[in-house]
Amino acid sequence: MKCKLIHFKNLLFIFFVLISTASMSDDNQKLERVIEEGAMAIEKGEYKTAHDLILPYAESGGAEAQFTLALIYGWGYSPVKDTPSDLEKNELSLIWIRRAAIQGHRRATKLISDSYKNGWYGLSKNIKLSKCWSDAANSEDKAKHCAAIKP
Repeated sequence: MKCKLIHFKNLLFIFFVLISTASMSDDNQKLERVIEEGAMAIEKGEYKTAHDLILPYAESGGAEAQFTLALIYGWGYSPVKDTPSDLEKNELSLIWIRRAAIQGHRRATKLISDSYKNGWYGLSKNIKLSKCWSDAANSEDKAKHCAAIKP
C-alpha cells in the first residue's frame, strides 16, 4: 500500500509540473527544462538530483521553482535526511509556498488559502487568512499584506 501511495505522489507531482510548465512564457524555457528534468529525476527516485536542480532557481526568486520546491518538500523529498518528520516537511513546504505566493504565484496563493481553510501543513484553521490569501491571487501587494498577518 505504501508503494502505491509513493507512486501516486510521484504521478501527482509530475501532473503539477506539467501544468506548471504549460503556462510558462518563452522567457522561462530554461527553468521549464530544469523543472522537467527535476520531474524525471523524481520519477526515477533521484530526489536529491531534483532538489539540486530546482533549488538555485528557487533561491534566486523564481516563483515557479519555489512552488515546485515546496511540493518536493511537502511530499517528503528532502535531501537533508531520508525521513523528515511531518513538522519538518510542513515547515519547509510553507517557507517556499509563501515565497512563491508573495510574488503572486496563483497556485501557491490558492494552496496557502486552502491550507488555512482546511488546516493543512500543520496550520491552524483560519478563515480570515484563507480569505486574505484567496483575494491575493491577483495582487502581489495583497499577498505581501497577507504574509505580514500573524495567525
